[in-house]
Amino acid sequence: TSYFQKILLAAPPPQWYWGLFHFSDGSFFTYMQSFVGRAALADNAFKFRSLKKPTASITRDIFLYHAPTGETFEAKNLTVIPKSLGGGLWEHHASGGNATFSIDAVATAYSHACWSFKKKIGILPISSTFKYNEYPAFIEKLELTKKDGTKLVLRDGWGSMENSWGFII
Repeated sequence: TSYFQKILLAAPPPQWYWGLFHFSDGSFFTYMQSFVGRAALADNAFKFRSLKKPTASITRDIFLYHAPTGETFEAKNLTVIPKSLGGGLWEHHASGGNATFSIDAVATAYSHACWSFKKKIGILPISSTFKYNEYPAFIEKLELTKKDGTKLVLRDGWGSMENSWGFII
């Protein structure tokens, strides 16, 4: 499939890690962690990407709909740890939950698209840069553990994940 996407950027944007995945049984999983931190300096104060665990989260949302049981699991306690795979590809190690469940999943990118925004900073001879990255990705295995110890395991989820870095003013 393909599509056209128009991107409008409100400045200054936060950085984020996001993913949305569908499974063959009708289940879906999504996560969003927006934050401010060291990633804002990438391609601005220094010329390389340094994606790490977010410094100060703004949102930490996680949601899973398990189609076979009709159950939903939602929490505001998510941590995404990015891992470079080389060649511009990344993994997102997503984990989180609340008092009733915990989720662990690894989303792995297999392709990459990047939109780069650059803007001069007033009359200064420097620019600010922001990069938004989108990746077709898959989740080989997602494991949800309920408070009572029962586990739900989903395999072979397909979807998209995103990350961003830099800042633009």
